[in-house]
Amino acid sequence: STLKLDAGQRSRLCAMPFRDLVASAQGHQMARDLVDCLMSCCNEDQLTGTEELSALLRAGCAAFFGEDKRTFYEASKFLVLGKREMAPGRANESLALANAKQALPLFLQWAGYPRRTTSLTSDLDDLANVVKDMAELRFYEGVVE
Repeated sequence: STLKLDAGQRSRLCAMPFRDLVASAQGHQMARDLVDCLMSCCNEDQLTGTEELSALLRAGCAAFFGEDKRTFYEASKFLVLGKREMAPGRANESLALANAKQALPLFLQWAGYPRRTTSLTSDLDDLANVVKDMAELRFYEGVVE
């Protein structure tokens, strides 16, 4: 599930003064949203270079991309791979399931990290998408965990 900035986010970003982007709670949330979009697009589109991008983000903006996010996107990459295996014309259910199984311990690790955000909404949305993706891959053990 690729994250995109919605029209409201785009208009807020365009209207936000640089001072607010770097020195306000709204700016910090916008930066987190931008990093999430970048990593999601990287995962969905190419699946290569995500580790390098992850390392650069952790080094350059650790406040917005810590170990918890790295783990989440690494696990998400396995779900994307699994979903590709279930695409029409491929339908390799065993490989899709193997990818989902690789994702599960990473998602469980991610769930155990302390949260940096003040809102639980983002994590709950992420969790709902993870459960939906695991159900699509028919990995019901992951849904239950």
